[in-house]
Formats: sequence, C-alpha cells, structure tokens
Amino acid sequence: MRFFHFLCVEGPYEYEKVKLGNDDIVIDAGANLGLFSLYCLNKNVQKVYAFEPQKSVLPILEKNILLNNAEEYIEIVPFGLSDKVGEFELSHSNIGPSAASIVIDEIVSMNSEVIKCVDLDSWVIENNIFRVDFIKADIEGAERKMLAGATRILKDFSPNLAICTYHFPDDLKYYLK
Repeated sequence: MRFFHFLCVEGPYEYEKVKLGNDDIVIDAGANLGLFSLYCLNKNVQKVYAFEPQKSVLPILEKNILLNNAEEYIEIVPFGLSDKVGEFELSHSNIGPSAASIVIDEIVSMNSEVIKCVDLDSWVIENNIFRVDFIKADIEGAERKMLAGATRILKDFSPNLAICTYHFPDDLKYYLK
C-alpha cells in the first residue's frame, strides 16, 4: 500500500508511485461536485464509487456525471464514511459546499443536516465489490474514522491512498507514525 498525504487546501491526488491505474476500482470519499471522480475517467479507471452525503451537493454531482456521459463509470453513493454505521450531524460551513464535517467543531453554522454514514469494510462486502485499488479521502477531518472503518480493505487490497492531512494540527504525525 502506498500513501500520499497532501497539506494544501486542494492539491494533487497522484504523486510519485501513488497513481491511478487502468481498470482501477476507486473510492472517492468526499466526492463533492465530482472533480476527482471525473478526473479518474481520464486515467481509464474501471469504476468510481463517489461517496457524497450532502443533499444540496448531490444534484450538482449527478448533473456533472450526466454532462460527461459518465453514468456507467461513476456511481454516486449518498453516504458519509466513518468507522461505524449510523446517523451523524453534518455541519455546513458558511463559506460554501466544500466544507462540511461530522467531526470538526470549528465548523460553526446554523445550517446542518443529519446524514447516514457507513463503514467502508461493510459497504464493500454488502455491495460485492471484489477489490479496491485507490482511495481518495477529503472528508473534512473524518479521514481517520474512515480508515478505522476500512481495516479489512487496507489489509486485503492494499490500495493506494491519497488522504488529506490538513484538517487537524496533528494529522501529519498521525498518518506518518
């Protein structure tokens, strides 16, 4: 398993040996408007599972997929990812649809919604996914919870990982230990 961390607000998802490959099965955790999911198509991946729980963002994600004739390759999964199945309060930032979190207390907003989260290990088994080759995760601080819910996937499939490490001051120490 290769791991690439990125510190900037939005950065590259591929770096050195962490690359998307032909026919990869990809998890896009925090798909948002679908930019990374659509980028994957340029790399000839087999399938992208675009996890995005924000109800206000889902119609835009769906429209972007349709406009790019990518329905066959990108499947929207309207759940958040965590270490357990359940309902969580998703707080929306006042700065726009890119920042919404189930874990960051600093995201203070009058606007929140209850979302359903799943753990990736269970979801992969329930949906008969036979492998996972690449996981991109930009889920506003819930990356650690997502990884805790994907231990079997990490062990069995050793996917390439592109994980955001800028949400908490100790992210870099946590991921590189």
